[in-house]
Amino acid sequence: MKRLKEFDSVPASLLFMNSEGQIEEINAHALSLFHQEETDIVGHSINNIFGFNEKYSIIRFLEEVHDELVLRKEKVHTVELTGLRKGEKALSCNVHISLFESDRSDAGIPLFVLSVEDVTALRISNEKLKRYTYELERSNIALEEFAYISSHDLQEPLRKIQAFGDRLLQRHATHLTDQGKDYLARMLNAASRMRKLINGLLSYSRVANQQNNFQLVDLNSVIREVFSDLEVLVEQNHAKINTKNLPKIEGDPTLLRQLFQNLIANAIKFKKSDQEPVVSIEGFDITDPKANLKHQSVSAKNFVVILVEDNGIGFNTLYQDKIFQLFQRLEGNKHEGSGIGLAICRKIAQIHGGDIEVESQEGKGTIFKVILSLSQLESK
Repeated sequence: MKRLKEFDSVPASLLFMNSEGQIEEINAHALSLFHQEETDIVGHSINNIFGFNEKYSIIRFLEEVHDELVLRKEKVHTVELTGLRKGEKALSCNVHISLFESDRSDAGIPLFVLSVEDVTALRISNEKLKRYTYELERSNIALEEFAYISSHDLQEPLRKIQAFGDRLLQRHATHLTDQGKDYLARMLNAASRMRKLINGLLSYSRVANQQNNFQLVDLNSVIREVFSDLEVLVEQNHAKINTKNLPKIEGDPTLLRQLFQNLIANAIKFKKSDQEPVVSIEGFDITDPKANLKHQSVSAKNFVVILVEDNGIGFNTLYQDKIFQLFQRLEGNKHEGSGIGLAICRKIAQIHGGDIEVESQEGKGTIFKVILSLSQLESK
């Protein structure tokens, strides 16, 4: 075959090969890739640079490629092959095969042009990433299982502490000094607090480990159910809950209910002492300026932002990331809670392909921005 003038100047590793698997031409880039001389390759079988075992398998392979290109009218057929670099480790190659139009084509003799892409470094990186991801997932599962089992096992000794503490208080209080009664009350309060922390950790572990039941969920229905569950809390605090533009999404209804119940309950709990709590829940497109996200790292077309805004006490913006961490409570012991509720909210949002951001100012309320995927299949 007549050598093309531009062949060596093409910035790609190219080869011409006949239907018998014999290499008829190779350019400088390909020679450099395989660390071989032209005389070692041209006129020889493709076996010299790729790992085919038998001649018949090469011919059969090329027949299949030819049929693929001709019958399906594909321009390029891509296949992964192992490249044999002289004196060194094998290469991982993506080989793009096309039919080359020449005088032979008119005679029905196919000639193939191969463009060889060395993806060894990419393959190694992908394998490392897969191993790292696997180890990370395994570690996370182990930690979550450990948290669940440990928390569950801790319940029994706590029950005993509380049970015997209650007996002491009920049956032997007259024998205790005021200081003894104070010590006992502190012990029972600490046990009660520990139990709440354990229950919160159990809830977090269940959320992280459970199989998700994704289905089409109307968030308006979710909020109505939450409102019903929190009816006593709402009435006691004369709270008002307003909703607007809430969409339907693919999600786990139980988890979404838990997410919004935590946020709404917090909004009511952290109210101002001189003002009735008002909670506004509104849905926005993720690109809407009103959403005003700090870290928009998701595809705009498939996500929605639900703003949960209250007129409560708010908090210092220095703590906006801290509040999503386990066991973090900005109000100390002033309000009941385990410091796990918002960590659970973030976990649920992440399970739904999204996340949570927060804006707040002391004395001026808080806005939680819940980012959720409309379709779970597309967000994975």
